[in-house]
Amino acid sequence: MLKQTDRNGARVRRHSRVRGKVRGTTERPRLAVFRSITHTYAQVIDDASGTTLAAASSLDAKDAKGKRTELAKTVGTLLGELALFTETTRPVTATATEPSTVLCIPRPLFLKMLDGYPDAAVRLREILAKRTDESERDMQRLRAVIDPSGR
Repeated sequence: MLKQTDRNGARVRRHSRVRGKVRGTTERPRLAVFRSITHTYAQVIDDASGTTLAAASSLDAKDAKGKRTELAKTVGTLLGELALFTETTRPVTATATEPSTVLCIPRPLFLKMLDGYPDAAVRLREILAKRTDESERDMQRLRAVIDPSGR
């Protein structure tokens, strides 16, 4: 007879094993990724202060269609865009799904670059404002489902 495996238990054991070795700091926050059957969730976490610096999920990526791999790439892109506006430098670990080139730009230089290219800055602000508005609408819908009385 085959032994049944407890998938969630195995996931929890892997999680605790990794968490015993990896700690996020303000300088190098931890990147946490959770994949469910339908969605992908990612967070950049500062364990020293116990705060989530940036978070994104495939639920946030409204424009994304396609396979889970495509959705995961979109989540990574969105998380990267959000992390640019925090005080973080880079996550502890990152894994590319295909060969990639990484460009690390220090935050002050990035902000200076946006000042030098105002059209790019305006476009980036428009994209982030749109995504923020979509997330706010999603949160309002979620609040309405959780607490219909509106308290």
